[in-house]
Amino acid sequence: MADVPEALLERRPSVLLLVDEDHRDLLDHGSVSLLAMYDVRSEMIDAPTDFPVLRSITAATQHYCDGHRWTCEHWRRGDLEAAAGVLEQVAADDWRISIADVHLLERVYRATPILGRTWHQSWCRQLALSCLHAHAARALARKAAHVVEVATVLLTRGDVAAAAIAARVASEHVVDALLAGAGRLMTEPHGRCRALREIPAGGLPVARLVDVDWFWDVQRMTSYTEADGPSWVEAVLGTCLTALAAIESAEIVSDLCELAEGKR
Repeated sequence: MADVPEALLERRPSVLLLVDEDHRDLLDHGSVSLLAMYDVRSEMIDAPTDFPVLRSITAATQHYCDGHRWTCEHWRRGDLEAAAGVLEQVAADDWRISIADVHLLERVYRATPILGRTWHQSWCRQLALSCLHAHAARALARKAAHVVEVATVLLTRGDVAAAAIAARVASEHVVDALLAGAGRLMTEPHGRCRALREIPAGGLPVARLVDVDWFWDVQRMTSYTEADGPSWVEAVLGTCLTALAAIESAEIVSDLCELAEGKR
């Protein structure tokens, strides 16, 4: 901890993790992000299978030192331990986890320990990362399904332009859900196309439908016309629903893809 500015830490944490290092901001400052874990009493958990409330102890602290902007977030170690314990025991469809919690847990998983290496290794062994991605995929799929419903209602009401925008948003959530299921959690929207290209051929059958060309066409709305608007929206929503069904029922992914491809 010798190189960590003392101003970042009000007291010594039991665990200190390095998340990001040496990204440049607009002022050309290097950026270093840390996660500090403290042995502070966790909030009450109603039952062993309840997911803990993951809230930071205080606001993140920042400090500029030697041309770098240091940022440190402060968390309860017990909350992270409880979260990993629940993920280890509970099936992916037994409870709901927020995307914010998924991102936090993955950041902790992928971080480099500065202090508390033994705890971090033990915590990572306990956390089932594949299960975490399954939870993320389901949470994002629920979000996409809601937007699909909104787009359908707008189309029924005759507001085709608004329905088209909603369909485009739904496609973003669908892609995020598919990528999460493939082990890629999107933290930056501009990374979706690159991540889709990096999915191995045959590794994700539904990617035959939700590929880069389809997604890019939907985002730019290149084939959308005012006269053909309703058909465009219906086609986009149809592909989104096929992908969402694939997430819910992995066993029928190939059949769904073949059926949908035949209707294109």
